[in-house]
Amino acid sequence: MVRLILTRLLTLIPLMFLVTTIVFFMVRFVPGDPARIMVGGQRISEQNLANIRAAYRLDQPLFTQYRLWVADLLQGNLGRSYRQRTAVTTLIAER
Repeated sequence: MVRLILTRLLTLIPLMFLVTTIVFFMVRFVPGDPARIMVGGQRISEQNLANIRAAYRLDQPLFTQYRLWVADLLQGNLGRSYRQRTAVTTLIAER
């Protein structure tokens, strides 16, 4: 019984890595600029867009974004919602 539990737990680690990697890249490859999506149809300066990209680390190379995202995820930080601009953990807790 203990062996079965350990096997399942050890299988869970690469599975979670695979799932989180797929989710990260699916979100990043959605068409459109996330910074522009956040501001909706509002007219905004390029400097403000650059500030939004920097705040959400969208100005970093893709694999740097992924590395930072995984590091935050391991610390329990799920990031901020692009649309609602609040912590994702807060949104999950409200449900």
